[in-house]
Amino acid sequence: LSLDPYPQPSPHIHSCYFARVASELRVSSSEVLGHIAWMSKADTVKFNVSGRIFEVLREPTLSLHPDSLLNQLAQEADARATDPIFVEANPDLFPLMLDFHRHRKIHISLAVSKDAVLREAAVLNLPVGADDVVQDPWPVTLLGSCFGKVADEIDKSMRSNRIALVADMYKACLVRKVAARNVQVFRTFSGQFSGYTKCVSVDASDIAQEAKRIHSSCDSDFVPKLASTIKGSELESALEDWSRQHGFDVDVCSWEHGLGPLRFVESLSHPAEGKGKGEVFGKQGKGKNKT
Repeated sequence: LSLDPYPQPSPHIHSCYFARVASELRVSSSEVLGHIAWMSKADTVKFNVSGRIFEVLREPTLSLHPDSLLNQLAQEADARATDPIFVEANPDLFPLMLDFHRHRKIHISLAVSKDAVLREAAVLNLPVGADDVVQDPWPVTLLGSCFGKVADEIDKSMRSNRIALVADMYKACLVRKVAARNVQVFRTFSGQFSGYTKCVSVDASDIAQEAKRIHSSCDSDFVPKLASTIKGSELESALEDWSRQHGFDVDVCSWEHGLGPLRFVESLSHPAEGKGKGEVFGKQGKGKNKT
């Protein structure tokens, strides 16, 4: 006997009504109550999230977001099934996903990662944006106690970025000069060996031109001012590994007012064949050997 066509009675209906319905359907009152209980349970759906059970209303909680994965799973599930629907999700963040189903807003504490919440929402196909996740503000006392440490970390990061920026500009100037063959070559003698030293010098004017290439409106004093906070040894250290990989040694000639000429030097030696000492070759020099 199917009771589906009958309307769902209120759970608080008088007991005499159960008796009358049972009499008309020729079933016991307990069967009527059992069917009513089943119909009541059908209004909710259970999810098994990594071993933790969550029960939620189909209407209106899940139906508010018809495209969500939870709503689709609930729609596809057999209404008479008793086993919870398994969901592969984070059980600690799952209540937050249900909160969004209910309120279309998620409130989290400082201990919860906002990025983790957004990622979990994307997995469950929920349209949660950054503005939909409201995180508790930092307490003033806690913010004050950690401000010094945070400020120090920011200063270190900014200093490291300044050094890296200036170092990259020196590298760019070096590459442009080598490509233009603007290289000085010195021939030297030491005992039974002669050698050639290739030298590329990059100074403040080269850096200023490179800044202009980055942006035409860039202030020519910007890089010198930026470099005024950098020590020559810091820049030399930042360029050392890169220069050695390309066969150069770095020599900071001087570091006046924070920005000075810097030389990239490559030395080659072989048995001496000629006389003379300190002969200069290159773009401006004379001699048989050219760069």
